[in-house]
Amino acid sequence: NGTVSSEIITNYTQEELRRLEMKFDVSYDSDIVLAQRILEAAAAQCPLSLKEPEAPFSRIAEYKESSVRLILRVWVRSENYWELYYRLNEKAKTAFDDAGINIPFNQLDLHFSNELHFDK
Repeated sequence: NGTVSSEIITNYTQEELRRLEMKFDVSYDSDIVLAQRILEAAAAQCPLSLKEPEAPFSRIAEYKESSVRLILRVWVRSENYWELYYRLNEKAKTAFDDAGINIPFNQLDLHFSNELHFDK
């Protein structure tokens, strides 16, 4: 309760518009420019996304251990925020699959040796 009582609380749902920010990880060997175009097209084609105050755009956000993280920013009416979020997640996955854009997943490689070691 101390944090709530001492911090400023912003009610985003009270605002007419919100910016939806989504992150997508793609493999290093994927076509990054194509992946960005796919995200931007998915957002632009969805009637819930807005062109104002700024058109949807995608950029490289960061380089991770096993992926390139892309960010998609889209303006949306507050009441459509979650619906647009879910739609874009679905559209991105389908379009990435169709275009051969790989979404990496965590892996652990184990290497075994046939040699036995005994401590004295």
